[in-house]
Amino acid sequence: MDELLRAGHHVLGVSLFARSSPPPSEIQFFTTYNRTDTANRVQDVLTAVGYLRSLDDVRSVAVIGTGKAGLPTLLARALAPPVDALATDVGGFASDDEQAYLRELFVPGILGAGGLVTAALADIETPLLVHKTGARFASSSIADAYRAVGRESNFTSSAEPLSDRALMDWLEKIPNLASAPAGRAR
Repeated sequence: MDELLRAGHHVLGVSLFARSSPPPSEIQFFTTYNRTDTANRVQDVLTAVGYLRSLDDVRSVAVIGTGKAGLPTLLARALAPPVDALATDVGGFASDDEQAYLRELFVPGILGAGGLVTAALADIETPLLVHKTGARFASSSIADAYRAVGRESNFTSSAEPLSDRALMDWLEKIPNLASAPAGRAR
């Protein structure tokens, strides 16, 4: 974050919804009328992006999801107002494993809608970087889809975690961000 500040970028650090508990088992269909913790975290990302977009002096917005904020940040991609770039740490998430979603990213029916792969493909015009993918995240499926529509340059992935410097280097390659300060949600 210090490198972004030194480079003249605006930085907004966001702490996402922290409570983490399963829905009450005694209440059937709890999530029909109540948001899950994951939904609340996604909403926090959307609120931050909306806030940054409302500021007159912010001409571009790059969203960087780190640690536990990485997966909700990727989900927010499908719902967020347009951003200029999105980079996210997926923490080695097993994107095709139903049990992983139940443990770490509880959203009823998400796999039926394509899971995180669908979220990654929601806006192929915006550069997307996923890192810390490990062996079980569907990076190759996402890359194939980007390639199929001629947008392979908009998708970057790394099995390893990226340093702040590597993230900064990636951001500097994006034309909309190179000339203007960017907002950053974390």
